Amino acid sequence: SILYKSDATFTLEYPNPRDNLTACLVCKSVAIHETQWLILNLEPMISTGSMTTTTMEDSTEDVENPTLRLQVRLEGPFRTEIAALVSACNAWFHTVDRATDAVGNVTRSLPNMPSGKFLLLPGVPIVTAVVVLSPVLIGVLIVGLPVFLPIVVAVLGALIGVFCVVGVLACSTKHGRKQIGSVCSPVYHTLLSTPSGQCLIYETGPRPTPVSIARACLPTDLWGKLAVSLLIDALGSASYLIPVVGEVLDVAWAPLQTILIMALYDSVSPNLKYVSFVEEILPLTDVVPSATIGWVTEFGPQLLKLPALSHSTNTSDTKNTSPAAAAMQQVMASFANAQTSNSMNGSNNGGIAATRRSTVSARS
Repeated sequence: SILYKSDATFTLEYPNPRDNLTACLVCKSVAIHETQWLILNLEPMISTGSMTTTTMEDSTEDVENPTLRLQVRLEGPFRTEIAALVSACNAWFHTVDRATDAVGNVTRSLPNMPSGKFLLLPGVPIVTAVVVLSPVLIGVLIVGLPVFLPIVVAVLGALIGVFCVVGVLACSTKHGRKQIGSVCSPVYHTLLSTPSGQCLIYETGPRPTPVSIARACLPTDLWGKLAVSLLIDALGSASYLIPVVGEVLDVAWAPLQTILIMALYDSVSPNLKYVSFVEEILPLTDVVPSATIGWVTEFGPQLLKLPALSHSTNTSDTKNTSPAAAAMQQVMASFANAQTSNSMNGSNNGGIAATRRSTVSARS
């Protein structure tokens, strides 16, 4: 087993020890904190040493061995940091739930708010002023971009911070946790079904590497890898949106991109991770699509591979050939047949001419 070094053995004992039956459970089939129903085939217990070895051959009658149906749940402790994180999250959610209930009681005690139509009176002039003055504000920002750049960055940072705080509070409520759980639950269970996920969450041995964790979460099919590769390259080139600050952010993004590249394409292109790290850490080199290059390296030969042209092509090979490759094969075969027939016609014409010349010389 990759995770657990010992197996579980179940023994069904009878008054006569020679009739005892046993079954062995391989622990790698059971994940921690996951309940499973298992059906184990009981077999005769074979003893060694001073005990007599018991097999089914000792019995003159054919006896069908019973099966053992068990509900198995393997318990294991969380890692220290994971346990602390779970405890902190539970305390935070409990606090948010209490605050949400208190705010809900206060809002229900307030009188009914006026209809939304009354908000149109002050809202329409404000929206009109923003729409009319927006071209002027955009023009001033474009002309004075070097001067206003620190202000724009500060405003964007403040807006992002407010958005993050509001998002965390919204996700911490009961409704938010339900929505986030429905989205993240498949990813969480997929991670826990892998050895890397089990080692990351529970005390089952050495901690997994970031590459193994990323490899367990990332897709392995053609289209999934293409989508992830395009997203990685888009995020890497997004630093050009902010000319100066973007290059500073590349220092933090370069290691993350390298880990993703290693998880995706390290088996087919071991040197690509170095190219990815260098093009992200250096300025003005983010346009190099490292992830897409890895995708082309892995799947390009498969997409461009054409079968060998031969007249003795098997029917099974023809069925496994793509329509485009089959059409190309037919065209090339027709061209080869045409060339062969032309050469045969030329040789036949040459033979006829030679025969005619020999006949004329004989007459003369």
